[in-house]
Amino acid sequence: MLYIWSYLKRYPKWLLLDFLGAIFFVLVNLGLPTVLARMIDQGINQGDKDKLYLGYRNVGYYRLGDIWAGCSILCC
Repeated sequence: MLYIWSYLKRYPKWLLLDFLGAIFFVLVNLGLPTVLARMIDQGINQGDKDKLYLGYRNVGYYRLGDIWAGCSILCC
């Protein structure tokens, strides 16, 4: 572990960005089932197309969050 840390100490900003990206990625993926459940409950079952549209938009935001988090992990 000390051997790896000797390399990671050189890039503290990238290391912080990597950890934040990983945490953001986990939070995004944990929130996605809630958004999909709301889309089904409020949009499809009740026939409210506005709620369904908002759900699609939120899923798009979650996917963008995944891409951002993945890029921050790969950059390090």
